[in-house]
Amino acid sequence: MAGEDVLGKAEDAARRGDLAGAERTLAAQWPDQAQMPGDGLHILAMVRFSQRRGQEALKLMQSAVAAEPDALRHRIALGNILADANDHSAAAAAFADALRIDMQWPGLMHAYGLACYRCGNYGEAEQAARALLKQGPNPQAYDVLSCALRAQGKAQDALAAADEAIKLAPENAAVQHSRGAALLKLGRAQEALEVFDLLQARGVQAPAIWLNKGRALAGLKRQSDAIAAYTEGARRWPADKELQK
Repeated sequence: MAGEDVLGKAEDAARRGDLAGAERTLAAQWPDQAQMPGDGLHILAMVRFSQRRGQEALKLMQSAVAAEPDALRHRIALGNILADANDHSAAAAAFADALRIDMQWPGLMHAYGLACYRCGNYGEAEQAARALLKQGPNPQAYDVLSCALRAQGKAQDALAAADEAIKLAPENAAVQHSRGAALLKLGRAQEALEVFDLLQARGVQAPAIWLNKGRALAGLKRQSDAIAAYTEGARRWPADKELQK
């Protein structure tokens, strides 16, 4: 079987969830992994990623990038693997490399802006969001913009960006949370609390919601309720450093 046919068969198997079948197909054609082409390494990396073997997935995708440095999909997948591992600085770098190949790839600028925000590069996150918005209204871009502006102390502008996002996606939990966080930054604790209560009533689960609900309650001098929110949040997400603090 020709190499391209093998790659297609392995990728089809992986997409169906037949991870073992995908791996067997690749190993039969390339028993020595060092001889595997970039696309084969990519498929095997995604098999490992699906198996939650993150470090192996990362090394394989790095090898795919090294083998085919101009392949856009390897660099995007590398960024996604790094983001999943919470290495957002490295993810931002991987997405930046991908953008140098194709700035118009759908979702790529958003992924880059989000990674920049999560690694604390708020100015670059703002620029990425504004670049994406030049292409047209986009709730995800407005959300990243709101987060980046809030982190830079521009709370009123952050609220305006969140409001624009909500106009486009009124049921989106992330943009609703961003609006609540901006209100909290502006000292409008009661309005912020109403947002977080609504999200919880909808069953939305995220450590940031419990954290900011506690902050809103503390801002309203409801200390015992704030402690209860922090305590419950910390119980649900024991690895979350901010809640534990």
